[in-house]
Amino acid sequence: MSKKEYEPFGEEWKKEVMKMKKIDIVELLIKANCEKINNCNNYTRLCVYDKNGTKIKVGDIVRYHKHTGYILPDMIGTIQYNPKKLCVGFLRHSENFKQCKFYNFYEIDELEKDFLSHLEKVNFETKT
Repeated sequence: MSKKEYEPFGEEWKKEVMKMKKIDIVELLIKANCEKINNCNNYTRLCVYDKNGTKIKVGDIVRYHKHTGYILPDMIGTIQYNPKKLCVGFLRHSENFKQCKFYNFYEIDELEKDFLSHLEKVNFETKT
């Protein structure tokens, strides 16, 4: 390419600037998403406890117990991060694992009263 093509405000120069802008925007979005993920993981690591006072974090298997005043049935699932909505919630597993449903924590009006105080972390013991 000749120097003429890279003259300020020439077409090739504009294309290169646009490429750089796109890279910067993508980089900023990635950084912002990483910060949100870290904040969500910190939230679950530090602040969320089951009904027995056991800390719950992303990846833990938990059991929810049905109670009066809330419509959800007894269920088992995992605490997961939802990258589409940038939030943490409960992924309910069905018996055949084909119909899973995700409940965002932020959609639950009274998170501790209606949901967390009825969750129990499931511990699996391995036999040796």
